[in-house]
Amino acid sequence: MENAGAEDFKEAGEMERKGIGTPATRAGIIEKLVKGGFAERRGRQLVPTSQGMELIKGLPDTIKSAKLTAEWETALKKVGRGEWSPRKFMEEIAGMVRDMVEDCRKTGAQTTEALSALAKEVIGKCPRCGKSLRRLC
Repeated sequence: MENAGAEDFKEAGEMERKGIGTPATRAGIIEKLVKGGFAERRGRQLVPTSQGMELIKGLPDTIKSAKLTAEWETALKKVGRGEWSPRKFMEEIAGMVRDMVEDCRKTGAQTTEALSALAKEVIGKCPRCGKSLRRLC
């Protein structure tokens, strides 16, 4: 991860960046992926599970791109310098998400096949909202 997306960060004007996130934030993300059943540790390697691979297949390429992270980092720096308001940053993200959802609707990118791994048996109800909890692995 130290050099992941380094070229994309250069394109976004972040020459000093060496990768995505910091070691501290990466550790938390990795833990969430492992606990969620999307990745597993094999020695010193982190390997996607079949559930993780299905999730990856179902996501739009834009979301999987290190370039998107670079763009968000650049925008956050603009917020930090007072060049953008936090509201503008969130409006940009909301607009991008709306566009992706619309693209999925138009192209049928969200297939039952790609999401099949996420539709496991119901194992209970959420104590907060009452929705069904499903087994993910």
